[in-house]
Amino acid sequence: MVCFQISGDNFEPNAITDILSLSPSTAWRCGEEVEGRNGLLWICSCWDLRTGYIESLDVSEPLGMILEKLTNKRDALISLKQSFDGLYYKFIIVINMEHLIFIIGTGLVQVIPRDLNKIGGIKYVWDNY
Repeated sequence: MVCFQISGDNFEPNAITDILSLSPSTAWRCGEEVEGRNGLLWICSCWDLRTGYIESLDVSEPLGMILEKLTNKRDALISLKQSFDGLYYKFIIVINMEHLIFIIGTGLVQVIPRDLNKIGGIKYVWDNY
């Protein structure tokens, strides 16, 4: 699964949707109750795009699906960072490994278009289980 996530202290996810002209996979506001967690509240706001789990040996395939949606969104993403204090972006890559040794290459950052690298504040998060 690959996820592009926009997080911050407190923003309106619908504003992100309107500015990017993209519908999120998930979104929530700071202070909203976490679904199914009996009274637990979100401590930040979030808006994200996810691929869902895809069986593939090439991480650039699901990453490309997210990047395709972000094509031509560079200026809008820069504008969002200027409009909302404390906003940050990250790519989350979750790799589900079963009976498999997987070596993550160092070329991942080269896959991400230079346009998006110039936005600044992008974090890359790896998770595997």
